[in-house]
Amino acid sequence: MTQTFFVPGPLPGANDIVRKHWRVYTNLKKQWGAVVGYALMAAKIQPLALAHISFEWHEPVRQRKQRRDPDNIIFGEKFVLDAIVVCGILPDDGMDEVLSLTHTWKQVKSSQRGGVQVTLTSEK
Repeated sequence: MTQTFFVPGPLPGANDIVRKHWRVYTNLKKQWGAVVGYALMAAKIQPLALAHISFEWHEPVRQRKQRRDPDNIIFGEKFVLDAIVVCGILPDDGMDEVLSLTHTWKQVKSSQRGGVQVTLTSEK
């Protein structure tokens, strides 16, 4: 079974958190947990015991100096995985439940939606 949902963004990157007060991360986790939770409900994602998870990052086109590196972009997976667990879609985000993580990214025009398309695939 394959299920897909879209989280509008762009999600925070590592540079948005590194060297900041711990409350910055806590606040971002709450804020993005709610956004991801709403996306899960809107897409009617059903609970799974385990899954392969694919992320397709849609990054808005920016000037060269403002472009985020791929490792900075994919940091947002932490917010998505945590929300998937909190919402009861997966029992945990450990290696027993998450069989694989894959990432692809593409630049989209600023008039298009940035964010991430998440695909959950179960083995059953």
